[in-house]
Amino acid sequence: MIKVSLNIHGKFAKITVSDNGPGIPEELIEKIMQPFFTTKEVGRGSGLGLNIALGIAQRHNGKLQIEKDISTSSFTLMLPLSERGR
Repeated sequence: MIKVSLNIHGKFAKITVSDNGPGIPEELIEKIMQPFFTTKEVGRGSGLGLNIALGIAQRHNGKLQIEKDISTSSFTLMLPLSERGR
């Protein structure tokens, strides 16, 4: 099961995506957003997905982070709200 939530957190939209899988092993958390890092077999993935998502978030003055304190896999994307949209 995948769960997506959206909340307003100050001047940011907070989007959280989580699943009910086993979570991310502690030893991979620091590496998971590095370019070309993958746990898949050779030829099964480029290891660029999270790194590209992180770059997009940063270009929009946002953040993409792994929620480390829970047992499932969970990522939070923080994006600033538009001043025009208020």
